[in-house]
Amino acid sequence: MDAGLLARIGLSRLRLPSPMAKLQVVHGAARALRNVDTSAVTWEAFLTWVATLELESEVLEALCVLLLANDSKDIALGALRSAIRYPSILSDVFIREAFGTPVLVNSWVKSHSGEAPLLYRANEIEKELSKGQIVPPILGTRLRKLEARSDKPMMKQWTYEFDRLLAKLGPQSDGHWDYFCDEDRQRAIGQFIARRGHLARSAYLRTLALAFDCWGMPEKIARSEAMYATPADFSFLRMLPDDAPLWAMPFHQAQPRSGDEWEAALDAVVRRVSQQEHPRLLLHFNASARPSKRYQADIEVITVLYSGEPLPIEEVFRTHNWLPGHMYIARTSDWQFAIDRCEPDAVFPLNDSVGMLPALVPSVARSVGYLHSDLIGRMPYLPANYSKDGALTARPRIGGADIEFEGQNVGEFRYWNWRWSPAHDRSLETHGAVSITLSGDCISQVLQVPGMQCSRVWLAKVLSRETDYGEWQESVRYGMLPFQQ
Repeated sequence: MDAGLLARIGLSRLRLPSPMAKLQVVHGAARALRNVDTSAVTWEAFLTWVATLELESEVLEALCVLLLANDSKDIALGALRSAIRYPSILSDVFIREAFGTPVLVNSWVKSHSGEAPLLYRANEIEKELSKGQIVPPILGTRLRKLEARSDKPMMKQWTYEFDRLLAKLGPQSDGHWDYFCDEDRQRAIGQFIARRGHLARSAYLRTLALAFDCWGMPEKIARSEAMYATPADFSFLRMLPDDAPLWAMPFHQAQPRSGDEWEAALDAVVRRVSQQEHPRLLLHFNASARPSKRYQADIEVITVLYSGEPLPIEEVFRTHNWLPGHMYIARTSDWQFAIDRCEPDAVFPLNDSVGMLPALVPSVARSVGYLHSDLIGRMPYLPANYSKDGALTARPRIGGADIEFEGQNVGEFRYWNWRWSPAHDRSLETHGAVSITLSGDCISQVLQVPGMQCSRVWLAKVLSRETDYGEWQESVRYGMLPFQQ
């Protein structure tokens, strides 16, 4: 079997419905493009693969490879543009990022089916698109908001574009997802990206092209709205999960049940982190314990700043879980995280006597690519920055991100998979894990607020049952861990 055929077979794995599988293929293809021995043959296979793609959203998945391999000596912009048969506003965005050159001609302006006929109706298709099963409900939400602002039939156009793609490509069946689930299929959930989802995302992008071409939508707005259909976040794309850290392995093998057992297991994690070659303090830990036929459990350890007593842990977690979608971290032009100074006066009142400041800030953007659904399931955070002048940044890489303060490496965000599978129990999180470790010196600068003290608190969610096939019983435990620098 020749190398070109092997490369094409590898790229065809992008059709797998699992986002994690797609992400692994993207990184594998990027490595082949960066390798001088395999770059030329991989590039030819890549162009051949792109030329076969029939949907705008499939093209975007392929272009993710070039975002990671833009330093390859063999990739060429002219050849790429000739190979893309179905461009979109996002393909221009991805190409601009990959090649670092401005896009002079919008290749996607006519990438639509024309306005939907006045009397066109397809209620069943609109219901399918709005249901939130083949694509996230945010796409319908955004189009309805645009429709209210512009008085243009955005939802009708989305339905029409989807209908036209079905007429062109024929019936598209996604089949059944039971294949990806274990024996407890009634409780299993997961995110899968299949053919009808690609049609829906492509129809969404085609609707925005029509709105720009025929309805006068500004290009800036069209580009911003298109990002809700992106397969990738440019920062998270660099964060392929890596091996689990050694300090986490004993916890992954444990099955804590009582409150004392949880505290002992977590104390051991904290101690092992602090005993590394470069001692650090654990700020965040979100992972799973060892599962069995009768036991499953997730743990999340978070750090907060607070004043007053006693600390209401349930309210702490309620506030912590509210932050995603309400607080954001800026990105630099090279897709690092630039953690701006947090406002020390923006205290969250947890009750009449206790106030809280977040020590962790969610790192998700307003639009999140589906390639990162496993990571988002564990919700990645980065340290807050309450220093007056210090610059706190995080540089994405394989396995997470390096955290720097004033240009010095002071910690890391870690991301790894553990006992991975594409589906998980509906009461628990995805089969991954994340953590933040930071040096004591950095903590004393970025997490020092007058009148506030640091605390680590934890929440454990446990599923247990008496027999191998009985109903799961869910319980939740809360606790605190000493925070000593």
